[in-house]
Amino acid sequence: MAWRRSLELFVGVALALVASAPCFAHAQTAPAEAARFHYEAFSAAYQAGDLAAAEGALRSALDAHAEADMDDPSRAVLLLNLALVLVEGRQGVAAQGTLDQLNGLPAETYAESAALAAVLRAGADYWSDNASGAALMAALEAAPLGQPMLSRQALVLAQALAEQTQSARDFALAGRAWAATARFSEAGGAQGPLIQGRALVGEGVALLFSGQDAAALAAFTQAMETLAPFAAEGRGGAVTSGEAAYAEALAWRGAARAKMVSAGMDLAGFPDPRVQPAPLPDAPAVCPLRINADPSPETPLLRGGRVSVGAVVVAISLDTSGRPTATEVAAFAPDPALAESVRRVLPRWRFETNAAAAPGCRVERFRELRLIVLRGENGSRN
Repeated sequence: MAWRRSLELFVGVALALVASAPCFAHAQTAPAEAARFHYEAFSAAYQAGDLAAAEGALRSALDAHAEADMDDPSRAVLLLNLALVLVEGRQGVAAQGTLDQLNGLPAETYAESAALAAVLRAGADYWSDNASGAALMAALEAAPLGQPMLSRQALVLAQALAEQTQSARDFALAGRAWAATARFSEAGGAQGPLIQGRALVGEGVALLFSGQDAAALAAFTQAMETLAPFAAEGRGGAVTSGEAAYAEALAWRGAARAKMVSAGMDLAGFPDPRVQPAPLPDAPAVCPLRINADPSPETPLLRGGRVSVGAVVVAISLDTSGRPTATEVAAFAPDPALAESVRRVLPRWRFETNAAAAPGCRVERFRELRLIVLRGENGSRN
């Protein structure tokens, strides 16, 4: 994922250890210089996202390190970096072998990175045998916050585990993995809130398909509040990744609410999101928009009856006279067949300003996200 490469490198841990290892800072022998050269090559390759080159440079650095007879702390640095690269590349068996070498060193040489080593070990075990997902989950939940490099690797592993278990429909484990992703999301830097919002959506989906509707609705509501700043009204163009994430949260929240209403639940205790996408600054408020959704979309059967309702979010752009300049499906829940059913009829829908609109309101909008809830086989809506 692109955001991973925008993070500060794990070599920050290495550099901290290197500062206490005179062999890297002052050694003059040719093998020591070669080790440092290969280490710098690793740093450049990893930052560029070339894991194969990063792995090769680290292995060359380890060979030079052995030839130079350098100290254990600097070898621990190289082994930790190599284990990280291998885990990130999903080379579980190779990562296990590397960590076995690390365990052969005196424990004090990597004591400050013991928690990181434990998470890397769990990640290596997971990629060598996906049945160990529960063990990886336990390691992630035990990992402390406040260690940036550990948090960043835990974030990568938590998201990978969440995606795989969700795809395998292991919703109990997926929900925990998404919660861990949200927990470590600050390690994503500027993208942290976006990662957290998406993780909350994932957690909500897992809860919804586990039958925990109220908890799912709360997660989707929190996701919308987290993602609202990313969905502020812009000046047109393609739907951004932030808008798409917000639209996904909106769609899943709509589907969850519809499911709960269909089950006869009272939603009075479930407030709407407190944070909404911001309108254009210094612009009049938009006129209330009425969608004449005729013809109604046909609602397909949804996921084998697990959820009997669904929702689609439509992105609408209008010119100053109220004519649509662009309409598209921005998100759906829970089934892509819903999106297709709306796409078939969307060109025939009409968009009208509400008759009770305040004078001077703005008809033109560059993009508005509207929720369409679908129920039953014939596609009722609201």
